[in-house]
Amino acid sequence: MSYVEMTIDSLRHAMHKDEWVILLKDKAGQRYLPVYVDKACGDMVASVLKGEQCEGIIDDEIEKMLAMGNEVVLMIDGAEDGRLKGRFVVGQEDESFDVAYSIGKALALAVRTGTDILVKERIIEVKI
Repeated sequence: MSYVEMTIDSLRHAMHKDEWVILLKDKAGQRYLPVYVDKACGDMVASVLKGEQCEGIIDDEIEKMLAMGNEVVLMIDGAEDGRLKGRFVVGQEDESFDVAYSIGKALALAVRTGTDILVKERIIEVKI
């Protein structure tokens, strides 16, 4: 299955719930994927997009991965209970390992570190 590289296009307040919508945009096209997150995650992403320091984004495991200087990619490739799931995949000497993360926190960290955001093609087509 192929992946599509995306970027954060905008952050908006959802009208129907007390949630935020992070709108991901296909870097090579005109496809969009809405990602719904709670207020705390929405505030975290907003702070990072403004270039502000935000506490609680990087945990020990992610800190170690970043310190090793390996390639880190955020992959959005599944859903559970109607919510997208994100994981960081780290390449290390012909091996890789991944760390599950909440989607809002993962997107905030991806912006802060300049990590690529890859979304499985079928996720964009289904639009959870």
